Amino acid sequence: MKVRRSEILDAERIEAQQFVRAIQDSFVRNAIDDGHFLIARHFADQPSTGLRAGDALHVAIAAAYEQTLVTLDRAMAESAGLIGLDVLSLLPDDDQ
Repeated sequence: MKVRRSEILDAERIEAQQFVRAIQDSFVRNAIDDGHFLIARHFADQPSTGLRAGDALHVAIAAAYEQTLVTLDRAMAESAGLIGLDVLSLLPDDDQ
């Protein structure tokens, strides 16, 4: 999606995919329950976060499990930072 919108170059997409493959064994899979959707709704209902519904759910899950959010989405990274979440942005340095 980011490549189609010309938000990142295809080379940056490939670099991000290689990074994800390199660290995939360190990923933790968390169960998602109704509470996460309630937290997401709370985040999305706050205009100051600017979170869209799907992004709010990702942020809510990371927040609930006290984990770092890894993303290529600048808006989601900024919003998660406002909420106090640790964020690892995979965007090139000049785009952060």
